Amino acid sequence: MPPDGPARVFERHRAIECRDLIEPDLLASLLDHCRRGSFVADHVDRLGSREVEAPQRVGVALNIVLSRPPFLHWVEVVTGCQDLHRVEGRLVQTRANGLDALDWHNDTHDDAAGARRLGITVNLSDAAYEGGGFELRKTATQEMLTRYCHDRAGSALIFDIAGDLEHRVLPLMSGGPRRVFTGWFVQALLRFRSDHRPDLQEGAACAVLLIMRVERRDRRKTLHRDRRGERQQVLSSRGVAGQCGQPARSEEMRRQ
Repeated sequence: MPPDGPARVFERHRAIECRDLIEPDLLASLLDHCRRGSFVADHVDRLGSREVEAPQRVGVALNIVLSRPPFLHWVEVVTGCQDLHRVEGRLVQTRANGLDALDWHNDTHDDAAGARRLGITVNLSDAAYEGGGFELRKTATQEMLTRYCHDRAGSALIFDIAGDLEHRVLPLMSGGPRRVFTGWFVQALLRFRSDHRPDLQEGAACAVLLIMRVERRDRRKTLHRDRRGERQQVLSSRGVAGQCGQPARSEEMRRQ
C-alpha cells in the first residue's frame, strides 16, 4: 500500500488500520497455536485485568515477523516516527467475565528507557464477540480520535502513544475470547542505520521454524514419556519386580 494515503489517515486519527497484515499460511498456524496455547491471569495495577500467553510462543513469533526491516520502514514513513528498531509484545486475551478490560492509560508511563514510539495490536481471535473495543483520545480535552473494533483475524491497528494521548480497551459483553498480540514499536537507544538492523528479511519463515522447533521439543518429551509408560506396562505384564528398567529374569535363572 502506498504510504501517502495512510499517512494522512494517521495524522488525523493518530492511528492506522492494516488489513490482512499477516500472511494466510502463517496466520493459520498462529491461530492454531492460540487455540492450543495456555494463558495465565495478569493484573495491571490500577488499570485492569487480562490473561497472557505462558510461555510466549505466538508472541515471540510475531515479534520476529513484525520486526522485518521493510515493514518497519513503511511504518516510519506513514507515522513520521524514525529509527524504529524492532517490535516487542506478547499475546493476550480477555473474556466476557465482567473483569477483563484496561482503563484509560498511556504506554509511556512505565517505559523507563523512553524507547517506545508506537503501539500495535494484531487480531488473533477466531471466535465472534461483542464489546472489547479500543479507544484513543487526547488526554487534555478528551477529544476522541479513534474507536476501533477488531473484526478480522490477521489485521492490525497501529496507534500513537505520545504523551498527550491515552487509550483503553473496553470489556467484552459476550462471546470470545478476544485474543490479540499487543506490543510496541521500539526506537533504538543508539541511532542505527536501516542496514544495521537485524537481518530479519525472512522473519515469517523464522517464526514458523521457531514454532516448529518448540513443537518438536514438546513432542519428544511426550514420546519419551509414552515410551517409558509402555515399557513399564510390558515389564509389569512379565511379572518383573523391583525398579522400572530392570531386565526380566527367566524362570530358569530364578531357580538358580
